[in-house]
Amino acid sequence: MSPSPLDSSVDLARDGDRAAFNRLVEAHQGLCYHVALGRLGDPDAAQDACQEAFLRAWRAIDRFQGGADAFRRWLLRILCNLCQDQLRALGRRGPTVSVNARAGEATAAPPLPSPDEGPEAYALRADLAALLHRCLARLSDDHRAVVLLDQAGFGYQEMAEILEIELGTVKSRLSRARQRARDLLLGEPGPGPGRWSELRGPLAATEDGDDGARP
Repeated sequence: MSPSPLDSSVDLARDGDRAAFNRLVEAHQGLCYHVALGRLGDPDAAQDACQEAFLRAWRAIDRFQGGADAFRRWLLRILCNLCQDQLRALGRRGPTVSVNARAGEATAAPPLPSPDEGPEAYALRADLAALLHRCLARLSDDHRAVVLLDQAGFGYQEMAEILEIELGTVKSRLSRARQRARDLLLGEPGPGPGRWSELRGPLAATEDGDDGARP
């Protein structure tokens, strides 16, 4: 099997090719921002974390061993460590999320309405996305981290590598996070056009008393 374009970019970047490294950044910046914003809850902090992760990756790329898939996990590990350091420095386990237009950046807008979808159905989908974001923000950071990586399509072993924890811990945290998210969703009013997506004001971060428990 011939190497993928990103594999070639990794090889070139390892040899000091900035253009090749920029191609890697372009390929992964959306994923990195999704994870950083989900962890930190603030667009500016998320952007700063991503930029710092890219800078650290560039400085260490000559020592990196592996192809494009390994690079993606390595970059996410750098980013997740930075997010964890920021949260620790702030003395809190999770972000304070504002459910308004600014914090709405944390959740991708739903696709444009299809020809057979009316305005109300589209508004309901947008509102459901806002509700899911609200519940995600109320998980502990440990649980939010595995949920975000799961959403991005990483497997258990990949998540264990990125977060530098045991495989069994990943499975346990993800199971607990899913259950907690279900409980939160059941405790919220159902979505309705504008009910959640038009909320204003801050949302308290982690409400759980034991979400950060190990595993």
